Amino acid sequence: MKNEYSIQFISNVTGINPHTLRAWEKRYSIVTPKRLDNGRRVYTEQMLEKLSLLQELVLKGHKISELSEYEIPQLKELKDKFGSKKFLEKNDEDNEILDIHGLLQNLILALNNFKLDIISHELGKAKGKLDLREFSLSLISPLMVEIGKLCGTGRLTVAQEHAISAVIKFHIGEILFKNLNTKPRYDEKILIAAPEGELHEFGLLISCLLCIHYKVSFLYLGPNMPADSVAQCAEQIKAKKVILGISQNMLINDAQVAEYYVYKLADLLEGKSQFWVGGFAPKKNIFGNDVSFFPTLLSLDMALNQSFR
Repeated sequence: MKNEYSIQFISNVTGINPHTLRAWEKRYSIVTPKRLDNGRRVYTEQMLEKLSLLQELVLKGHKISELSEYEIPQLKELKDKFGSKKFLEKNDEDNEILDIHGLLQNLILALNNFKLDIISHELGKAKGKLDLREFSLSLISPLMVEIGKLCGTGRLTVAQEHAISAVIKFHIGEILFKNLNTKPRYDEKILIAAPEGELHEFGLLISCLLCIHYKVSFLYLGPNMPADSVAQCAEQIKAKKVILGISQNMLINDAQVAEYYVYKLADLLEGKSQFWVGGFAPKKNIFGNDVSFFPTLLSLDMALNQSFR
């Protein structure tokens, strides 16, 4: 019986990240592994040889889209004759698969050495390859979670956290600026802010990116906003929804303050706007039945998707 290999074994031998390998299979049908009864992929010797050749050629500059139709004999010929040459120009990267897991690791590594120029360059490339939903939920959100964990264990400093935060805010700000003159598909306006005393901002910024992705009109006020100011703005722009970002720290340490803020804002708006509160999930809904609570950005994304298809 021929040898059969798991996706992890293939990844270890060829150096192809499992995420990238699955993307190659889905987009280009590079190989078609057999599925076991438990759903796991298994690969043959021939597939292993083909993937090893593909990875070697890709690392030398060839594009996977150009190699996808080639079989093993053609790949061997290319390796022997043209392995050091490129089929496409250096700046033609439209068909490259972005390895998000690998990118996250590289960004953390660059941050360890304060290589902010590398971080900015990689984020700039990612913006061009990912749609805003992927950029937000698959890259920026897990990146900030990982940075928070590393800072909490002392493996990263506060200075490093602030440095990468500034770079990420620059790139998100650039997206927001470019969107200013883009006509939304939906006229219903959403107001995005955080209560007075709440200084965490990345959840709010990602909410903005998701609104752009779903082509929804929104206005971003930012963190630390007094209830009176939010209410005044919501009334002026006739906001149908108000997204409030409330972090874990506020809900644990200042739950009564957060509760009072929402009740006050609801009273000021007199039911004219629907409240969506995003952030850390409390053990019980302290805001009442008139407030929709979204404990994760993914749950907020699902709500936006359902509301604005």
